[in-house]
Amino acid sequence: MQLVSAGSGATIGVAIWVLLFTLGVPWVLHIGAFDGVWPCAAVGAVLGWFRLNHYSIIAGAALTILLLVVAYTPIIVAPAKSFIRNDPLPDHADAIMVLSAGVSDDGMISPAAVDRLIKGLQLLRRGVAPLIVVSREAYNVDGKTVSSRQDQERIVSLLPNGMSHLVVAGITHSTRDEALSARNLFLSRKWKRMVVVTSPLHTRRACAAFEKVGVTVSCVASDTRDFSFPTLPTPFDRIAAFQLWLYETAGTIRYREAGWI
Repeated sequence: MQLVSAGSGATIGVAIWVLLFTLGVPWVLHIGAFDGVWPCAAVGAVLGWFRLNHYSIIAGAALTILLLVVAYTPIIVAPAKSFIRNDPLPDHADAIMVLSAGVSDDGMISPAAVDRLIKGLQLLRRGVAPLIVVSREAYNVDGKTVSSRQDQERIVSLLPNGMSHLVVAGITHSTRDEALSARNLFLSRKWKRMVVVTSPLHTRRACAAFEKVGVTVSCVASDTRDFSFPTLPTPFDRIAAFQLWLYETAGTIRYREAGWI
């Protein structure tokens, strides 16, 4: 019977991880989507072996209730919108800086990064600023370097003469890195104002990080194609917004504690 109870506990543990994954917890902890499967299964199995499955069941029930409340009520709408900062466009800016948002192992930038870059190119075409600034992401994957450079340049080159307006701010691993890179450009090129383009829920923290290092910015939220925002009409949309809200809440706390905003 103990073996059966352990197996039940492991199953509950995996179910708990699936709930955590759906709510976006692994993203907050900066761990992979499947990295917690075995640890949760192991903890569940141990609890089951010692006839303590009720603790796992309580945790699973609490997460289930949270998931249902977020998915089927408008509770996340106001908190998510509170993270958006969308400033009026200035008459003139020195540059438009598009923030990075991840790159795949194949060197393709993420959907959020594409949304940001498209918005930046739209502003460039409208004449808001003469230059578009991007940062690079680069990682070592199986002994080779994977970079966002080629995909970024491919998209920028779709705009006639787009590459002639491109400025590279260097390699980044965080919003803090991008803020420091922007400050260096400000000082070296004697810029006065920069338009910062990033995803809606990232705008408030990102622009605060830029202003903290002395960069004068106008913040612009990109469009979001992954889900319907800010209307959030479906459970999927509300869960997606909750994931981003949770990530930005944790990020804001971390940046405040570090003195970066």
